Amino acid sequence: MHSTKKEETLIVKLLLVATVALFFIFGSIHLTKFITADEHYWTDERVPQYWNAIENFKLKKTLINDKPGITIAMISGIGLLFEKNPADRMIRIDADLKTFDTSKTERINLAFRLPILIFNGLLLFYLFWIIKKVAGNEWIAIWSTILIALSPILIGISQIVNPDALLWSFSLAAILSYLALLKHPERKYIFLSSFFLAMSLLAKYVSSILIPFFILTLTLWIVFKVIPAHNRITALKIIRKNLYSLSYIIFITIIFLSIFLPAIWLNPSILQVIFSGGGSEPLCLISVLALIFIFTDILLLKGKVLFLIQSFSNKGRYLEFAKKIISFFILILFTTLMLGRFFYPDWNLFERIPFDLKDPTSNPDLYGPYPTLLEMFLLQANPLVFSLTPITLLLFLILLGQQLFMKESRREWEFEILSLLTLILLYLSALIFFDVLAIPRYLIMLYPTIAFLAAIGLWRSKSFLKEKLSFIKSNLIFNIIITSIIITFSLISLFLIRPFYFNYTNFVLPKNNLISSAWGYGGYEAAEYLNTLPDAKNITIWTDYHGVCEFFIGKCITDYIMETGKYSIDYFVLTNRGRIRYLKSHIKWENKPTGIKAAPYYNNSNSLWKLEIDEHPTNYIRILKAN
Repeated sequence: MHSTKKEETLIVKLLLVATVALFFIFGSIHLTKFITADEHYWTDERVPQYWNAIENFKLKKTLINDKPGITIAMISGIGLLFEKNPADRMIRIDADLKTFDTSKTERINLAFRLPILIFNGLLLFYLFWIIKKVAGNEWIAIWSTILIALSPILIGISQIVNPDALLWSFSLAAILSYLALLKHPERKYIFLSSFFLAMSLLAKYVSSILIPFFILTLTLWIVFKVIPAHNRITALKIIRKNLYSLSYIIFITIIFLSIFLPAIWLNPSILQVIFSGGGSEPLCLISVLALIFIFTDILLLKGKVLFLIQSFSNKGRYLEFAKKIISFFILILFTTLMLGRFFYPDWNLFERIPFDLKDPTSNPDLYGPYPTLLEMFLLQANPLVFSLTPITLLLFLILLGQQLFMKESRREWEFEILSLLTLILLYLSALIFFDVLAIPRYLIMLYPTIAFLAAIGLWRSKSFLKEKLSFIKSNLIFNIIITSIIITFSLISLFLIRPFYFNYTNFVLPKNNLISSAWGYGGYEAAEYLNTLPDAKNITIWTDYHGVCEFFIGKCITDYIMETGKYSIDYFVLTNRGRIRYLKSHIKWENKPTGIKAAPYYNNSNSLWKLEIDEHPTNYIRILKAN
């Protein structure tokens, strides 16, 4: 038995190394051959500003953005060792016209993107280790890691100089570190939870949702685990210890924030902005009040309120009811979207409200009546459902079904599942509250969370699968077969979308529907075509997408109004995202003598060259010759 366990552990470790290697292999494909929206602001301005501010001790200037994007500056900033002046690749001829030193473009992309890819790849080792601590099962840990590492969306975002590229990995590390602390009350988990929470907050303010999540998780832990398992005196001791641990986490997190964002020293109110999610909404105040309430109950009332809640919940089985309601709601949400969009591709809700609309209640005259609350949940979950790989989506749905129909005595990891399902619901609710319509990038924290839940769902199904495959006697062989199936189906998803990973959609979404724009893909390929044209260096193009220009050896215009009006345009390079933006407001540009008059070209179906991303006819980049 002992040798078999050692054998299993060795195989799992080899699988982990192979998984990380696959992450690097697929992540390196096409790594330098695209430019995304706003990425040049990070490489050219914000990342250099952060390190210049540190070097020159100009602490105020370390606040480089409202994201705040500090972790991107820290890690991607390694590129400054190799490319000291990335902005020099642009040669502006005048206010409108610019050319680029295309020999530098891919070099700069590699210098600033590769550190992000490497960091996320190495962090997979930590995620495997912490999942193993939380789940107490190395096979769940490796299956989770495979589903995370081979997710097209997570590989795609890890190729981009953007705060979201690190948000998913840091936030998952913070979530799992805190769950591990509750299960194993050791000091190292306090430090790890603090560090990764701080790194998440420094990546993007949206991760401030983790603080109320920690408080909610602690409350569930007390009611669900601590009080039922101990007498009153022992339970109070454990609760106090957990409360102090959470307080230490918040305190140490503030220290980390102050170290890596020194602007806080000059303006401490930045902390309030960080903990409030970057806005004026009282997210920070809610968290503080919740902590005060729990501390008051434990220290002054000896836990009377929490014990009462637990007793009330236990008598009426309300906790079990809540678990089923949350699972049922998410299951209905996902299955309604899958069946509805597959059988009714012209579903009015999604035809009426564009996938990239900033706020869904902004213009009822243009987009029709305000969506109902259920419609809002459908809109928010829509991009998530259709950008999960089929294997992850299937296993997650199985887990939700298990929560509803599996006997309570056979269900394992109930607390962890309830916590993470609550996070998903809390996150979608927060988007609705803030009136933000989700795209895959805004939901990036949820992809690895669902992968972990999917792995648990698979492990729970193992006994059923073994009954059907009873001829496989060896438990190790059985686990290896399951792992091979996960890897195979994950690789199929990656091969089908490569190299445009971040535009991945699963087969359930009809091809004429979108959940995201091209996100920068296709510009390199369009420029390659233009560069082969005769006298390409003297060609002038107008494009609605900046990413073409950095690979094109000729002259490029991206402004909608040319200040000089003296340039004749030879070619138009157009995208569907640009079409939506241009045609909505083209009158205000076309009425001006120097305004770009592109409407006829957007409506012209005859292209010299065209690329459809993932064979979606509505996600394209194309080139037309100017008349």
